[in-house]
Amino acid sequence: MSTVKPQLVRAFIDRYGLDLDDLPPMARLLNRCAKVVELTDGDWLCHEKDPANGLYMLAEGSLRVQKRDARNEYRDIAVAEAPAIMGHMGLLTGVFRTAGLCADPGGATVFLLSSTDVDVLMKDNGQEGDLIRRVVLGAMLDQLDRATRDVQTRINSGDSAPLPDGWVQT
Repeated sequence: MSTVKPQLVRAFIDRYGLDLDDLPPMARLLNRCAKVVELTDGDWLCHEKDPANGLYMLAEGSLRVQKRDARNEYRDIAVAEAPAIMGHMGLLTGVFRTAGLCADPGGATVFLLSSTDVDVLMKDNGQEGDLIRRVVLGAMLDQLDRATRDVQTRINSGDSAPLPDGWVQT
């Protein structure tokens, strides 16, 4: 198992609102539990509809977020740049992957926490459990913030995209 570089852990600490005091225990947690996955251009981390097998912490590089179209061909829908956390919604809800993740040119380094480890950590009442819950909550808040800003941008541009199921035009 590769050693997790402290500067990569620091990027997650800064992005997801943890304290600098959290750096050593987070580095220990990742060194103990995470598999370091090195991807090169075009390597797949996961495909759409794969089982939710872990929490992905993009530490370096970028990943193309892709979904299949009506012809079953992958289309880029976004690019995730480090540091970023992905896969948390599938772990929490038990749904399959809603998109595929493919390495961009230049590759990517991902810390992979297995679904088993995440489950154990989420239930842990100690420092590691607290850290993983705060990281996942930070990722969820970040995702909500980006979606809210996207909606505001659409409103400001006059985009009248169809409303999702369950929404009513007022």
